[in-house]
Amino acid sequence: MADLNPLVKSRQWLSTAPAWAPAEERGSEWEWFTLTDRLAACFCSVSYTAAFRDLPMGLETHSFAPLGLDIRGLWTVIDDENDDDEDDDDDDDDDDDDGGGGGGGVAKGEGDRRLAIREHVDLRCSIFLAPFVTSTLKKSHEALVERFAERVLAMGEVPFR
Repeated sequence: MADLNPLVKSRQWLSTAPAWAPAEERGSEWEWFTLTDRLAACFCSVSYTAAFRDLPMGLETHSFAPLGLDIRGLWTVIDDENDDDEDDDDDDDDDDDDGGGGGGGVAKGEGDRRLAIREHVDLRCSIFLAPFVTSTLKKSHEALVERFAERVLAMGEVPFR
């Protein structure tokens, strides 16, 4: 997924979790990387650490960036035709969340089958950073979802588990 993000200009795999990583993210099911993003707003780059864990129907992420930026993401593939949970992306039970929301995209294949990607985000950062980070995430993840959908559609028929 990191390779599909238009902001990510490089990634380096880490053989072990950093010493400061949360205990629940130190297991072998988590993959750790150092990512470098380019920031168009200031024509500079920023490097940060991120963890990725594959799930049966998606991906869980946790990013730790400078200035205290802490982002947890949950990406899931859903059957859009049978999804009863419409437009709940902005529901937020966590009052400490400085960002939130979510997004998704729909990939239409042949026939009436529609799969969608749903993203739930828990963004924690300074209130002064939140508008910039939220805007940047929305734009980059919108492009990421488009790239993901293009790849899936190029694969042809994909069985849905």
